[in-house]
Amino acid sequence: MDSAASAAARTPALRLSLPRGAAGPRNPALDDPRANTRSHGLEARLAATLGGADGPITEERLSDGTLRLRRGSRCVLVRPSRQAQIDPFNESISPKARGVESCN
Repeated sequence: MDSAASAAARTPALRLSLPRGAAGPRNPALDDPRANTRSHGLEARLAATLGGADGPITEERLSDGTLRLRRGSRCVLVRPSRQAQIDPFNESISPKARGVESCN
């Protein structure tokens, strides 16, 4: 048993750390600000279109299904697609794009 204990004492411990240069060069695309953009949802795009410093966005539903979004002096109308009005069942699984236009 002494020989096994002395052999274990002579072998170095297992080193699990990697040398500093083992990671390799960093991909320059990761540091490019254009590559780190996120795709924004409809709400974020509408908020950017309406502006950000004019206060909160107010929503107003009109009788024909149109949604009027206002912020300050800016206004946008969001109209449902005709396809969604004709076939509302498929709207739940395959929503159609809505039309967006300025109120002026």
